[in-house]
Amino acid sequence: MHHHRAEHWVVVAGTAKVTIDGDIKLLGENESIYIPLGRRIAWKTRGKFRSI
Repeated sequence: MHHHRAEHWVVVAGTAKVTIDGDIKLLGENESIYIPLGRRIAWKTRGKFRSI
């Protein structure tokens, strides 16, 4: 859980599955997501290559 900051993540390569408080989003290259302060998050790489 993010207690001290909000974050903005951008996938620059690969794909990712992001879960924010149970809401699942699939992201690809050049897509981004905002993580508000106080949310539970999980980030998983999808596919053969890792996401960065």
